[in-house]
Amino acid sequence: EMLNRLLKDNVAQILVLEVLNRVPRQHRTHASSICVVNTHLYSAANCPDVKLWQCNHLVAELEQLAVGHISGRDLPLMICGDFNSLPG
Repeated sequence: EMLNRLLKDNVAQILVLEVLNRVPRQHRTHASSICVVNTHLYSAANCPDVKLWQCNHLVAELEQLAVGHISGRDLPLMICGDFNSLPG
């Protein structure tokens, strides 16, 4: 029952953008990659736990991707989307 409550059809798109140039990675002096994420969290006002779980799950996946990236550096992250939450 609890798993059915948490598993909704919401998604996140994750894209890693990398600058292509002729300088080898080990000689670059600045970050040449960025991870851009777009998500849409569950919108039911009576289910804040579902939004929290979805956000937590997304961040855990992003940590695995971005921390210690194959480039040898942590990837900068830009997380965008509809979080279906009020500012505050």
